[in-house]
Amino acid sequence: MFNISEHIMRNKTLNPIFIYQMGKVGSSTIKKSLNNTNLSNYIEQVHFLSWPAIQSIENDYIKQNKPVPSHIRIGKVLRQQIDQSLGRIRFKIISLVRDPVARDISDVFQNIERDIPHMNPTVSNCFTILSNHSFASEFSAIDFINANVQNYDFVIGIDRGIIEAELISRAKKIPYALISYEIFFEAEAGAQFKSPEIKSCQNIEFAVVQDKVRAKMLSQENRIPLSKMIYIPVAGRSAPN
Repeated sequence: MFNISEHIMRNKTLNPIFIYQMGKVGSSTIKKSLNNTNLSNYIEQVHFLSWPAIQSIENDYIKQNKPVPSHIRIGKVLRQQIDQSLGRIRFKIISLVRDPVARDISDVFQNIERDIPHMNPTVSNCFTILSNHSFASEFSAIDFINANVQNYDFVIGIDRGIIEAELISRAKKIPYALISYEIFFEAEAGAQFKSPEIKSCQNIEFAVVQDKVRAKMLSQENRIPLSKMIYIPVAGRSAPN
């Protein structure tokens, strides 16, 4: 954890860098990229720095009897240290925005158990249509695919859609691949959320990713060999003409 006093004693010229923005906008990728440049500045990502926001999100987790995530605890300590260091140290802030609909969709899928606590989190790993059939196991889902999905030669999963793509691939004995727009980091989403995605990526034919930087991160997070990466500057949507 960053300590303002220690930073001032060690180095009075390097400004701490905070990546301060909403979740699911790419802050983890930015932080990892900056860390890879070997900057001497302290670098941290944080989603909440105002006291009302910190207290509100803390209360949400406490009401659900769930541990407060580390990034929220870090934000709280950083805010305390910022208050104590005003006038003594300057901070550099990086902030980005994202299409709000895409951001909210990403947030729902990563935090479905938090925001809809009565819902089984495995629902996020199934087709919407499958969730309406009360399947008891993965095998019954495959039976449904065999009976209802026809004439597939190849299947592509987009982001966490790779989980469904892998199911279809096994059921139909056809190859499958991944298109990656967004990386869900295990350190943020948790092992339970990330594990099915990692498992589903192990036998893909290839993965389409934007560039070498994101390919390296995707390779580390999803255990995909770099040799399977294809670099295409993909985007979730195109700008209107």
